[in-house]
Amino acid sequence: MRKVLFVLFNLLTVAAMAQTKGRFEVKDLGNCKLHVYYTNDALGDASYIVEGKRGLVTMEQPLFKDNVAEFDAYLGKLGKKVVKRITDYHVGGTGNYDVVMAQGMSEFTQGPVYGGMMKNFAQIFGDAITDLPTGKATEVAFGKTENWAGVNFEFRHGATTDFPAASILIGGKAYYTHWTPAKAHVSNLQISSPAAIDSEIAEAEKSLASGATLFIGGHGGAATRDAVEFKITYLTSWGEEIKFVFGEERADMQYLPGGVWEIDIDGSKIKAGTEYHYECWKDGRRLRREWRNHVVPAGKTGTVEVNDRWADTPADAPFYTSAFADKVFSINQDDAKFRVNADVTPQEMYRSGWKCAGTAVPVFSLRTEDSFGIGDFHDLKKLADWVAATGQRVIQLLPVNDTTMTGTWKDSYPYSANSIYALHPQFVYLPDAGVRRDAKYS
Repeated sequence: MRKVLFVLFNLLTVAAMAQTKGRFEVKDLGNCKLHVYYTNDALGDASYIVEGKRGLVTMEQPLFKDNVAEFDAYLGKLGKKVVKRITDYHVGGTGNYDVVMAQGMSEFTQGPVYGGMMKNFAQIFGDAITDLPTGKATEVAFGKTENWAGVNFEFRHGATTDFPAASILIGGKAYYTHWTPAKAHVSNLQISSPAAIDSEIAEAEKSLASGATLFIGGHGGAATRDAVEFKITYLTSWGEEIKFVFGEERADMQYLPGGVWEIDIDGSKIKAGTEYHYECWKDGRRLRREWRNHVVPAGKTGTVEVNDRWADTPADAPFYTSAFADKVFSINQDDAKFRVNADVTPQEMYRSGWKCAGTAVPVFSLRTEDSFGIGDFHDLKKLADWVAATGQRVIQLLPVNDTTMTGTWKDSYPYSANSIYALHPQFVYLPDAGVRRDAKYS
C-alpha cells in the first residue's frame, strides 16, 4: 500500500482558525455506493452510509450534535429507507433506533473501560455531544454474514487487543476496521505492548488479504491500496479554506483540529513528478496561492512523508527574473560583459547584502546627437558604455513594448503593452531600419 503524506507549514499566525462541519464523499463499489462522512470533530471520527438497491445501512453514526444533524439531513436526502444501523466500535447519535453490534460489544459498552471513556467525553465536551442511544442492540456473531439492503456484511473478529468489535467486509469491496490501515495512526491505547503491535499488524495484513479495494475505519476515513495523502498545517482566518490543486483539478481539503488540512488523492491520478500547489479561498473567491509549485517526489514506495512549507513570494523574488537569472547571474553567456558574479547564486547574493550602483531611465528620456530627441534603441548602447565607464553594474528601463492598439495618442502610454516581446516602433533607430542619413533625414 502506497501513501504519500504531505505536511505544509505556514509561518502566518492569525487570531482565529477556520471551523467547518463535516464533508461527504461517495465511493462507487459496483454493487452498492459507500457514502463517507468525515465529521471534522474533535475525535477525528468517520461515519458511513451503505446505499444498496433495497435501502440504506448506516455505520458508526456521529457523536457530536452538529454532525448528527448534518448526517441525518444528508441521510434524508437520499430518499431511501434505513434498514439497519451498525454500531461497531463507536457509539453515536442513533437515538432510540435499534442498532446492530458485534458479538460481546453491547456488554462492553456498558463496562468500566468504554463506559468510563464516554463519561469522560461528556465532561470534556458537555452539551456538544448527543445523548447516548436508547434503542435495542442486537448482536451478530463473528464469522457470520448478513445481507441488508441487498449488500453482504461479513463480520470478522477485529484486532484481538482492541475493543471486542468486528472488522466488516462490505459487499466484498470495502474493509472496515477501527483504524483505517492506509491512513490512521493507531492510538497509543491500542499499541501499549508488543502483543498489541503484533495484533494491529496482523489485522492490517488480514485487511489486505481480504480482496477489498477500499479500506475504511472509524478513524481515518477511506483509502485505496494506492493512496496519496496530503496534509497541511495552515492557520487560516474564519471562513477561509484550503484547496489542493494539481493539473486541471482543484479539490477541497478537510479541516482537522489544530489547523491541519487534509485530502486523499487516488495514487493513480497523481504520479511522481506531478506539480501541485495549495490555494486559500473564501466565499468562492481565491484569496492567494503559492508563489511556485511543489513536485511529487520520485522513487518513493510505501509510506512517504513530505514536509512542505507554504511557498510564499520571497523577499529576493526580483533575483528570479530573467534579467538576473539569464544575464546578471548567468554562467553560460558567450559575451563576458554580461557576466557579473557568475559563481554566486541569487539567494547567496541577497543574503550576503550584495549591492551595486545602476541607472534607471526610460528610453524616451535618452538624448544623443544621433537620435531624434525621444530616445531610441541605438542610444541604449551608448548608455551601456557610460554605465560601464562609471563603474555601475545595472540598467533598469521602463517598458519598451509595442502599445499600438487604438491608433490614437493613447498608444503612447508605455504601460499598455499588447505583448511582452514586441518592441515599440517609436524607439527604432531609423538608419538601422534602412533610412538614409541624408539632408532630409537631418
